[in-house]
Amino acid sequence: MLLRWPLFFLWVLVTGAPASAFAQPSSDATADPVLLNLVYHADVMGRLAIPSCGGEGEEPPSFAALVSVIDTLRKRSDPQPRPLALLGGNSLAPGLFARGILARKGYEGAQALVAMLKQAGYSALALGHHDLGLERVRLERFAQAAQTQELPMVATNLRCEGQPQPLCQYLKPEVIVEHGGRKVAILSVLSPLAKAAVARALLKGLVIDPPLLAVQAALQRLEARGDISAVVLMTQMPGTKAARQELEGLQRALGQQANELKINVILAGGLSTNADKGVLRVLRQDGGP
Repeated sequence: MLLRWPLFFLWVLVTGAPASAFAQPSSDATADPVLLNLVYHADVMGRLAIPSCGGEGEEPPSFAALVSVIDTLRKRSDPQPRPLALLGGNSLAPGLFARGILARKGYEGAQALVAMLKQAGYSALALGHHDLGLERVRLERFAQAAQTQELPMVATNLRCEGQPQPLCQYLKPEVIVEHGGRKVAILSVLSPLAKAAVARALLKGLVIDPPLLAVQAALQRLEARGDISAVVLMTQMPGTKAARQELEGLQRALGQQANELKINVILAGGLSTNADKGVLRVLRQDGGP
């Protein structure tokens, strides 16, 4: 396998009528089809550069190799719209490379990390629970640098309560991007189960709302705009059976929503069968995305 981090390249046809992610065009002849061209991966875990000890065998993959793959996919996209590249969370931790830069170089290091990630041309960057496990000031520096360099960080169901937290001013509940002449909304939710993996002190002042409620509220906001053609939802969950069941429940619940605007694609990060040895693919079921 070329890359340690799973990367998915998706062409998804959706329609203006209520539709699901991998649906055929609607029987409504007036529905205007929209093609989503997505490149998605998650859980880099701060391993942006992996040292090699030399000797025989393949060189370990690096972020530069990942950027090369994404660039190749962009070049092959013609005549389809250039793919939206999405990074689904857990970009900075627990790997020592990114953590070390943030610890030693402060805001300058945060700017350098953001500049590195921008080489892939991401349209949005999700926040993962391992990222929340960073010392708060370091995560805030990164989020501030991302805002300064126009790399949107999206966290739809994370909010601040009580005393204002600097982190929240750098996060967006949704990101709107132009894609193939249409407006596409990008959402991202964290599983509340992820709180068990984050020190309580690091969650102080932060609330992880139930994903379904947060997504419903986002869909209402987006529907009120009247100009959104499709909605993509990134999810970040711990690699447990309970998390997989939570995601499947969310998927089914979203398929039953009465909103005219629907979630068209769910992209799952964090779920695995056995560390890096297997990746779970979430398929459409019960009318869900």
